[in-house]
Amino acid sequence: MIYLSLAVLVWAVVFAVTRAALRALRAETVRAPRAGEGGSSLSVIVAAHDEETRIGRLVESVLNQDHPDFELIVVDDRSSDRTLEAAREAAAGDSRARLMRLDERPAGWQGRLYAQSVGVLAARGEWLLFLSADQRLIDEDFLRSILAEYRRRGVRAASVIGPFPGRRWWQTWWYRPIADNPVLLGTILLLQRGRRESTWLIGALAMRRQTMRPWTLSR
Repeated sequence: MIYLSLAVLVWAVVFAVTRAALRALRAETVRAPRAGEGGSSLSVIVAAHDEETRIGRLVESVLNQDHPDFELIVVDDRSSDRTLEAAREAAAGDSRARLMRLDERPAGWQGRLYAQSVGVLAARGEWLLFLSADQRLIDEDFLRSILAEYRRRGVRAASVIGPFPGRRWWQTWWYRPIADNPVLLGTILLLQRGRRESTWLIGALAMRRQTMRPWTLSR
C-alpha cells in the first residue's frame, strides 16, 4: 500500500510539473504577426569567424525575410578562410546586406563581442538582432514575429530559440531529442520565472539599441 501511494504521488508530481512546463512554453512562444505588425527598423548583426561553409545559408535565410525595413550586417572577424566571400556570394548584390572585415582586435576585447560592437556602431535600425552563422530563419515572417511579440510584451530585450537543425547521427539520435524536448524547455522557462533578470536559453538575441549602447564602443 505504501509503494502504491508513493507511485501515485510520483505520478502526480510528474504530471503537475509536465503540465506547468507545457503551459509555460506556450506562454513564452512567439506568435505569428498580424498584418502590419513588426515593421520597426531592424539591424541583423552576424559576427563570423571561419564560417565559410555555413554563413551562406544564414545570409540567404535572412534576406528571404518579408520584413519591410531591415539590414543585414556581417562582420568577418579575422577569418582565415573565405567567410566574407561566401557571404558576398550568398547576398548576390542585395543592397540590404552590408559586409565588413576586421583584421585586428583591440587588447581587452573578446573577438565575438568586439565584432558585434563594430556591427552595432554601423547599424541603423531601431532594433538589433544578433545571429550566429549556424542559425537559420525558416519562417519568412520571423523578423516581424519577434518584433511584434516584443512590443506586445513591452520588453527591451529577449532571446528566442527554435528547433535544433543538426543532422549528424549523434545530433539526430541524442542531442536533438533533448534540445527540442518541449517538457525540458518548458521546465527551464518555468524555473526562469523566478529569475527574470537572467537569460537561461540563448538563441537569437534581440534588443533595442538603447539597451545595447552602454556596452558598445564609443562613436
